[in-house]
This record gives sequence, structure tokens and C-alpha cells, in this order.
Amino acid sequence: MRRMAGLLELTQANLPGSLAEVSAFLKRTKRVWLMAAGIFIGVAALVNLSARAAEWAKNARERRQLHAIATLTPEGLFARCGAAAEDETREVYPVLMRTMSYQPRHGEKLVISFSRTAEEKSDWVFLSMQNANGTAIYDTPEAKIAALPCLDSTK
Repeated sequence: MRRMAGLLELTQANLPGSLAEVSAFLKRTKRVWLMAAGIFIGVAALVNLSARAAEWAKNARERRQLHAIATLTPEGLFARCGAAAEDETREVYPVLMRTMSYQPRHGEKLVISFSRTAEEKSDWVFLSMQNANGTAIYDTPEAKIAALPCLDSTK
């Protein structure tokens, strides 16, 4: 009990007696408070900026991958990934179907399908990418590029 009484006296003795004393204390320590506030605001801005930069980089990568897949043609595939292990073109009038097979170093055989109309000046359209069994279909651009990394425009 004696300890509590001593502690209570000590805290009361150190508390400012008036608002003027509080104001004087704040004026004396103004630089410290301004530095602390500046550091806090700087750290918050740095965290915000780094989060935005990471989001921007992620969006740029996704846009690049989406563009690489959306504009994929047999010629572009040949230019990026080299000659296909198998390359077959069939005519199913009025459409031409072209399937190209690639064997990546690390994975199973991939079959990539394209189509175009039988007209002379029509463009090839990328249809699908699946494994040789036809079971694993790669739906997202990220999955397609993970399966066949040479499709990525930065490599």
C-alpha cells in the first residue's frame, strides 16, 4: 500500500499543473513531434507507393500475357517457340484447322489449335491449348504461358 501511495505522489508531482505548462512543453519539443509526424507520413507514403508499384507491375504483366495470347498465330508461335514437333492442317470446309504440337523441356506434349476461314486473306485465330490426351485445358493466359514459357513476349 505504501508503494502505491508513493507512486501516486510521484505521478501527481510530474503532471503539469496548468494548460500553460502543457503548451510550454509542446513548444519545447516541437521539433521532435514534427520529426515523428514526418517520419510517420513518409513511411505511410512509402508503403502506399510500393503497393501501387507492385499492383502496376502485376497489371502490366497480365496485360502483356493477355496480348501475347490474344494475338497468337501459327507464324508467331513458330517465331517464338521454334518449329513444332507436329504441324497438321486440315480443311473442314469452310474452315481450315491447324494443330501444332510442342514438347516443352519440363512438361508433357502440348497441342495448340488454330482456325481460319478458307478465304485467302483471313487471319488465323487461336482456339485452344491442351495436353496430348485432351484432358488438361489451359484456360487463362497465365496458365498457357506457364505451360509454354516461350509464349511470353519478354523472353
